[in-house]
Amino acid sequence: MKNVYLDILDYQNAGLTADHILAVFEALNYDSCIDHGLVEHLGATGSKLGLLGQNINIKLHQAVYYIKIKGYLSAVDLLKEAASIPSSKIANSELLKQHLFSALSSDEIEGDIKT
Repeated sequence: MKNVYLDILDYQNAGLTADHILAVFEALNYDSCIDHGLVEHLGATGSKLGLLGQNINIKLHQAVYYIKIKGYLSAVDLLKEAASIPSSKIANSELLKQHLFSALSSDEIEGDIKT
């Protein structure tokens, strides 16, 4: 388990990269607590710095968050955006395997979806 904490006062000049944001996402624990404020802050900061547009891994981590809070339409939108990014490589992430790909291939979500 990684422990990551970002305390940056000036994001524009801090040299923040997509790898920094991914490290924080990888450190999140979706089983014991979900830090809604942190996820929102990561998305807003990444967007402001132009780091989200073509990064498939950040979009997948954001989709994990929305799946965990049952925001399935937002998760689907992020998955569609991720799928539209040409020739991107998905990181070998245990968090993505456990909370995104296994959830999408199981019946876990089906019980929450109302027809």
